[in-house]
Amino acid sequence: MDVSGAKDTENQNILIWGKHGKTNQQWDLVYADEWKGDPVKGELNEEFGLYVERPFHIVSQLPGNRYLDLVSNNFVIKTPNSFKTQIWYFDQKSLTIKSKSANKSFDIKNSGKT
Repeated sequence: MDVSGAKDTENQNILIWGKHGKTNQQWDLVYADEWKGDPVKGELNEEFGLYVERPFHIVSQLPGNRYLDLVSNNFVIKTPNSFKTQIWYFDQKSLTIKSKSANKSFDIKNSGKT
């Protein structure tokens, strides 16, 4: 089975195609009697390796160990402080990392194509 055009969009067609091993041909099986449901606040999302809605800091491995900070919709590194702009959490609904201060998800300009 192959997701047509490798487009991850709602109602995208599935077709039979020669094996090429790319992501759009990779699937996981979840047995209905074993599915525990989505993790809730405080539980580990094992696929992403993050705890749901558990606040964390993102720390640079440069010698100053500065924290990732959000300033006017741009990322910068800063000395640790007590501002919410340095606090992040994993949102189970959107499957993204969000800012505690702005409640916005990380986004890569032009889907990382520039």
